Amino acid sequence: MLKKTAAAAMAIITLAFATPVMASDPDNVKDLAATISATGTQFLNECPPGAKFQGVYMPGRRVLAVCAGGKDPSEFNAEEQDTLRHEGIHLAQDCMDRSFNSELETTRNLISVMEMMKLASTTLNFAEIERAYREMGADDQMIMLEFEAWSGAALLTNAEVSDLIRRVCRL
Repeated sequence: MLKKTAAAAMAIITLAFATPVMASDPDNVKDLAATISATGTQFLNECPPGAKFQGVYMPGRRVLAVCAGGKDPSEFNAEEQDTLRHEGIHLAQDCMDRSFNSELETTRNLISVMEMMKLASTTLNFAEIERAYREMGADDQMIMLEFEAWSGAALLTNAEVSDLIRRVCRL
């Protein structure tokens, strides 16, 4: 997976980029999708035909999509659930200032620097993630948002991301 910011739409997109993912959790994935919807964000389980990404969060439009071919969230495989967690973390980042104004902020200490460093040295290729985003024009803040979302999707369960969204989005 890989995320990027589309300049005009401020969309945060998950593209194909192999990373290890947590095991499937069909019971809690439906709750995560419902939590996302409870924020007033439109949750979609499919993307436009020919999409070159796995998921997207568009803060200005309050839309979050996982490219799952229309499958019910309970049928999402591990990779689709990873994408949902990643984009859900971007939603939480959008809630941080309580305004849904498309100005994303890190969720402050969601993932410790030590946990990120461990991931960077073992499972996630942060250098490749940063390179890809820099090529798309990402600034330092966007890189940190992506590192947090990538790390969170790798370390947190569906239930933990639901709890994060409930907490920071005040549900």
